[in-house]
Amino acid sequence: MNASNFPTLMEIFPQSSSAAALMSKFAINLGQFFLPVAILLGGFVGVPFRVVFMSTGIVYLVLATLLAFLPYPKQVQKTANNEKNSNNSVQKSFSLGTICLVFMGFTTTAAFLLWINTYQELAKSYGIAQPSTLQSVYAIGASIAVLFNSFILKKGIKELDILIYYPLISAASLLLAYAINAPWILYVTSLCVGFFAANGLYQLTSAVLGNLYPTMKATTQSWAGLFSAFAQFGIISMAAWITAIAGNAAPKYILLLNVANMVLSTALALLVKRDSKNH
Repeated sequence: MNASNFPTLMEIFPQSSSAAALMSKFAINLGQFFLPVAILLGGFVGVPFRVVFMSTGIVYLVLATLLAFLPYPKQVQKTANNEKNSNNSVQKSFSLGTICLVFMGFTTTAAFLLWINTYQELAKSYGIAQPSTLQSVYAIGASIAVLFNSFILKKGIKELDILIYYPLISAASLLLAYAINAPWILYVTSLCVGFFAANGLYQLTSAVLGNLYPTMKATTQSWAGLFSAFAQFGIISMAAWITAIAGNAAPKYILLLNVANMVLSTALALLVKRDSKNH
């Protein structure tokens, strides 16, 4: 659903595509928070967990019905001359910038997936009895960041600047967790990763693709989505391989893997910024 939802939002709100993308990410964060809560409450009152998922299906049907009949915002129609001038001023072929943004589909997705799927082992090795508390801190950071980013984008901050600096700050927090062997540092890192890596970086990457290369956005966003999907099993497979060969030391090596991924993401974003200035 999310894969088709975001491109649709870009078409409906062309002037606010980044904000729409981030609000979509905020809704995902809410769903990730409330789904386990709903399952726990269902178990507490004796309702089978399948009822929760059936209820979600009913919500889908209600939303589909509303979308079928409610009006959409009016779209701005371009004149023939404006369309011609616009087409002459935009990128029509793959460049270094588009290739980097496509690869960022992988790095921006892997950034938070690697942490959320491996933090428990790291927490246990640092002496945290309830690793799930880190998940709560992470979720709070991610939710606050989505709202904060929507605000600063409205104030004129560029999406590319977020894509440059946020992964770098996340990498710094992971290096602190690597260097400081204490439980408290993982709470700081969880908050930073939630805020700076799980705040809709992939959605912003897709928005930048659509804004910088509008005549190619369907193709480029599809490729970015493919690399994002690849990250969902590729980066976890790499973590599993590290665990198999490193044993008890694996959690710290996985931290370094995530640092390398985030630094790569920043490097790609810098190349995109340079390429966009040349066009």
